[in-house]
Amino acid sequence: SQRGMSNASALDRAVWKDFFANMESFVGSVASNEVLGFAEAPQAPFEFEIRQGLDVDTLAKRRVNQGFFREMVLATYESKCAITGVEAESLLVAGHILPWASKPELRTNPHDGPCLNYLHDRAFELGLIAIEPDHTIVYSPKLPMESSRLSRERSATKLMLPNKFRPDPAFLAEHRRTRFQS
Repeated sequence: SQRGMSNASALDRAVWKDFFANMESFVGSVASNEVLGFAEAPQAPFEFEIRQGLDVDTLAKRRVNQGFFREMVLATYESKCAITGVEAESLLVAGHILPWASKPELRTNPHDGPCLNYLHDRAFELGLIAIEPDHTIVYSPKLPMESSRLSRERSATKLMLPNKFRPDPAFLAEHRRTRFQS
């Protein structure tokens, strides 16, 4: 099992330790910073209860063949986000147009798997973006205006399509009908 800060550098650990050793001074200076959008600094120091972090053994389901699905989708999209072109595999998701839980028969169908970066995959899952029949990317009016503007500036206007295993139009239509927040 992985523990917190396992990939942290010595500098990360030193900064973290210094933060907790001098938290009141950090909280006071941050809270009064109008750049962060606070109208006025809180009068009392920030208080909280420190709780012990625990590891608990649980039984969990494991998605069999999810790794195969990911490899297939990333290969199909040449390891690039179909919206932004981001090429860092660690930032890419082989998402599902139709949810894994609701469509067991489609779980490894590559026509149900666009390759998106984590941010756009999450927005797609939440119905904050959708794909039109002509592959135009549509943004929900429920997406904050600044987020929508930034995403549009840094993204393609249409989904970049692979040569094979293109998104199934019926799956995209169902996503727009059942998940998109219009």
